[in-house]
Amino acid sequence: MNIIDANPNARKKLQYTREELLGASMKQLFYHDPEATRFFEEICSDDAIVQQEFTFRDKSGKKISVLVNANKLDEQLGTFLCVAEDITDKKREELEKDNRRNSSYPAASPG
Repeated sequence: MNIIDANPNARKKLQYTREELLGASMKQLFYHDPEATRFFEEICSDDAIVQQEFTFRDKSGKKISVLVNANKLDEQLGTFLCVAEDITDKKREELEKDNRRNSSYPAASPG
């Protein structure tokens, strides 16, 4: 599945130029190959709607947590619309909140 366009915000976040993304495989954006495989299997299924969290990588290889909403536009042409929302900060905040919550409980003493 090749990229046929990308909006300016996505290009900025991923640190690619438009020219670098056009025609590139969407698979290269996934940080983990199994996630890419799962995404492609799901988008090619009958439902053809994906709404899941994945980990992308920017041009430098940095991890970016994203919520992907994708749907099939034209099965014959293999055209899909994918919108990826960066949720990296949200995920980090949730983790910090969980860590604070867990550290506020007193440790149990053996015995």
